[in-house]
Amino acid sequence: RVLGGYSNESAIFVVAWVAIWAVPFFIKGKLGQIPVSSGEFLYGIFMLYFGAIVLINWASGAPLEVTLSHTASIIQLTAVFLVFRLAPISSRGMQKVLLSTVVIMSLLVYVAAANDTLTLLLIGNDNSNVATYQSLARMFLLTIVIVTAFTPSRIKRMLHYLNATAVIFMLGARSEVAGLLVFAATLEWMFMRRKGIALLFIVLLFASVLQLVNAFLPQLSNWLPENRVLLLLEYGGLDGSAQDRKELMQFALNSIAADPIFGEYGSYYVLGSAGKYAHNILSAWVDLGILGFSLLVALLARLLINYVIAQRKLNPATPASAIAFHALGYGLLMQTLFFLMAAKNFTDLSVAAVVGITGAFRAHMKALDIRAT
Repeated sequence: RVLGGYSNESAIFVVAWVAIWAVPFFIKGKLGQIPVSSGEFLYGIFMLYFGAIVLINWASGAPLEVTLSHTASIIQLTAVFLVFRLAPISSRGMQKVLLSTVVIMSLLVYVAAANDTLTLLLIGNDNSNVATYQSLARMFLLTIVIVTAFTPSRIKRMLHYLNATAVIFMLGARSEVAGLLVFAATLEWMFMRRKGIALLFIVLLFASVLQLVNAFLPQLSNWLPENRVLLLLEYGGLDGSAQDRKELMQFALNSIAADPIFGEYGSYYVLGSAGKYAHNILSAWVDLGILGFSLLVALLARLLINYVIAQRKLNPATPASAIAFHALGYGLLMQTLFFLMAAKNFTDLSVAAVVGITGAFRAHMKALDIRAT
């Protein structure tokens, strides 16, 4: 229950905790001294607009399941942003905690697979308090990306990638598997000074993983007959989930065509539930209209510009912590772009995570400048 449930409750707890922490700063008038990046400012506007749209549609009688789902998303997005923005993720103490979490989560999945209880663990259930393959995989992914970014040894990072790929693969979260590979490729690319060698290394790594999976595909299919990653590899785009996504995409395009300015908030609810949205960035256009979609695109573009500019300022004398922050943010941004292009809707937690890390990176760089001065 604790693995899959309480996501909304824990998010409320985080937001309340930060609010209490901010009270002394507010009383002393120092709250405004906390540096805010342009990405954070844009994201704040986007979230306020998102909240206003949800409130207006709730008052207008939109499907309650959709408005409740979006309200929960706003709370969770806020909590994830605050954690990635304010938590001391580069500290040794935090790294030990996160590494312990990775070990425990890995053992949970391995033991369940060895005891043939993995299917029972990931059984489909509408009860929000029960763990699902996707919630477990996402928690693991959000943790492992921070651990790898602040692991100096390339060999240890490779071991983390292999373990994470195996864990998420067994959970059957194919979007998260692909997202992990995108992040790993970006992170290693940023860490390597000789980009040509890095590109060759990344291509060989991807080719080796694909060949290994292809070679053992029959055995893996027998071992994990219901694994969603294997179903995609075995049947290509012919499995049920892929077909459903194509239909949801077409429905989203029809909704946008019907009202390209304001969209059709929650129109997908007629298909059966609040989770029938398009699994890409166009979901923002459907629910938030052209303005909400444009704000999200502008935010992503601004984040990309920030990291490109910051990359030019990095040099061999730059502290390792700053390089790790930059590589982590770049990797999360590439992962977020992949998710929004091919796998997730606009309320995905990766957006909040990358905005939070970007703000933390900017604050970290400012602190380093002050110390140097």
